[in-house]
Amino acid sequence: MYRLKAFGAFPPLSNNEKDKVNRLGELHTYSETFAEDRGIYKDIAKPNSLLVTFSSLNEISSVLSEEAPVPPSVADLCLTIMENLYDKAIHGDFDSQEAPVREYMLTQWQGTIQNVVVNTMVTDGSQWLPSSIIFEGTSTTSPFQVQLWFSDENFRSEYDHYIIKVVLPIDNIDRFFDTATKVQAIVSTEMTLVNQMQRANAIVGTKPPTVIEVTEFEWVDPTLATRKIPVPWTVIVHGEAGLNIDAIRKAIADEIMKNTQYSQTEWEKLFPDIFGSTEFIFIPNFHHVALPDDAVNGGVYAPGGNITKDNAVAVKFVKGNGYTSAYMTANMNRYGFPYKSLSVAIIGGYRNRDGVNQFGDRWKDYINVSTSSIDFKRMSDETMDLVLTLNKMFQIAETMTATSAVPRGFMRLIREDILYVTCTFMRTSLIVVSRQSVLEKYKVGQGVTPVPA
Repeated sequence: MYRLKAFGAFPPLSNNEKDKVNRLGELHTYSETFAEDRGIYKDIAKPNSLLVTFSSLNEISSVLSEEAPVPPSVADLCLTIMENLYDKAIHGDFDSQEAPVREYMLTQWQGTIQNVVVNTMVTDGSQWLPSSIIFEGTSTTSPFQVQLWFSDENFRSEYDHYIIKVVLPIDNIDRFFDTATKVQAIVSTEMTLVNQMQRANAIVGTKPPTVIEVTEFEWVDPTLATRKIPVPWTVIVHGEAGLNIDAIRKAIADEIMKNTQYSQTEWEKLFPDIFGSTEFIFIPNFHHVALPDDAVNGGVYAPGGNITKDNAVAVKFVKGNGYTSAYMTANMNRYGFPYKSLSVAIIGGYRNRDGVNQFGDRWKDYINVSTSSIDFKRMSDETMDLVLTLNKMFQIAETMTATSAVPRGFMRLIREDILYVTCTFMRTSLIVVSRQSVLEKYKVGQGVTPVPA
C-alpha cells in the first residue's frame, strides 16, 4: 500500500503577526524541519488549499518500505477534499463534533474513499476543522492511505517519521582501538565543541534540522573495564520523533559499522551502551484467538496452550546477536497479561545490566490483574507503570505496520524480518513483536491453534 503523510495548509487562515501561527491551516517553520525535503502541491482551481507532503512511501512488506513520488491523482484528491472542507468550515458548517465531517466525506466521495477517520475537532476561534483526517482509497495503480493534518500543534506531537544523520567525531573512528591515554587525547584535543559543530554544519548544508543533539557514551578500556572515558557523539535529527535514545543509539551503531574494519563484537566491548542495552523482548500469542471479533465485541486471545510448542515458536521472533538457542531455552519465560487475556513469552537480553535477564527477577511483584482490580495498587509504582506501558504497547503492536503512525514515546524497531514496537522504560528497552509479523511469518489467521514449531 502507498502511504502519504502531509499537512493541509490554508494560506487565507495564516496569522502574519510575529511569532504567531494560526491554530488551523498554518505550518510553523519549526515543523517544516521534520523532513529534509517537502513536496508542495497547489491548483489554481483550488485557491485556498496548499498540500505540504512530508512522507511518501510504498509499503513493500510489514518491515520494508521505500520512498515514492506522490501520485498526481492522490495529490489532486487531497487538494479537492481540502478545498471542500475549507469552504464548509468558513461557512460555519462544522463544530466540535467529528461525526458530521466523517459523514460528509463518505457521502461526498462515495466510492472513492473509505475507512475515514476524523480526529479531534479544533477551532481557531472562528471556524472548526479536524486536527487531522485519515482515509483510504485506490488510485489508478494501487491502494493508498493518506493522513492529513490541519493543526500544526497536533502535527508536531503526532508525526512519527524522522531522519537521523550521524556526525562521526573523527575521520578514522578505528582510532578508538588504541590505549586509554591516546583515546583521551583524541577526545580532549580533536573532539572540541568547535570541531564537532563544524563537522555537523558540513552535513546539514542548506537543510535546517529540527535539532543537533549531542549524547555521551562511555568508551570502555578493553584491558581494564573500570577505566572509562565519556565520548560525545553528535547526531542531526529531522523530526521530533527522532529525539529518542533508542533511535539515536541505533543510528550511531549503524554508522560506525559502515565506517570500520572491525567487527560489531569488537565495537561492543568499546561502546557497550551504543551497541546494546538492557532489554526484554515480549512475544504475544497473537496467533491464538479464543474469541474472534464479532459485531459488538473485540476478540480475546487464548491465555493457555502447549507451552513447549509455544516457546519453540516464540524463539523464532527473537533476533539479535547473542540470542543463541541454548540461551533462549534457558531464559524464556511465559506470563499472562490482562490486555485481552494475552499469553506472552518473555526473554531478557543476554547482556542485561547486573545480569538480570528473567522478567520475574526484574519485576518481582508483577501480578496478572486488571488495572481496575483492587489488587492492582498492591504492586509497586514502577510495576504499575510497567503494566500500563505494556498495555499500550500491546495495543500498538496489534495494528502497526512498517509505515503506520506510532504514538510519540514509542518507535518501530526492525531486526532482520521482524517488526517490533519499542520504548525505553526505566533505562530498559521494552520490545514487543507486532501482530502483523506473527501472522505474516506463519500465514495464520484468527481462531487457529498455535502454529507448529
